[in-house]
Amino acid sequence: MHLNEVAISAALKGEKDVPTRHRFRVTDESVTIERRSRMGNSTTELKFGVAVTKSMTQGTKKMTASRLDDGSIQIAIEMPIIQGLVKITDTRIVGEDDLLKQTLTTTRPHGATVVTTTPRYYKRCLDPGPVPGSKEWEAAEAKKKAGAQGAAGAAASASK
Repeated sequence: MHLNEVAISAALKGEKDVPTRHRFRVTDESVTIERRSRMGNSTTELKFGVAVTKSMTQGTKKMTASRLDDGSIQIAIEMPIIQGLVKITDTRIVGEDDLLKQTLTTTRPHGATVVTTTPRYYKRCLDPGPVPGSKEWEAAEAKKKAGAQGAAGAAASASK
């Protein structure tokens, strides 16, 4: 992706110091993917069967999620890069060992088509809570603030 060595080094150091956390939430209608890292946070919600587009420097990225018969979630991604349109199939399923397996299949247009398949495995971890600045985070902060104000009022009443 034409990153310089300093950027690559910084990303790798950041990953060692603070691991990237992914949260996958699946409902009957959608999948939400939150990614938290030292480099930044992002949240993507995909309703099954509905294409979502995002503007990028090279053009428009398109993502469509679906639920497969085996219970896995598949996300079809078309993303423009300098050499043309790259197609990625992202399939995720929780196995019997309670690991989330992600399989990325990438098709790149480098003259003759190049296909690469990469498996990744994720362990369950404690829920890191909502992403700062998200609607979920703002609601949790408001609830904490209301609880603190209620506790302060109750303490003042008790001392009278």
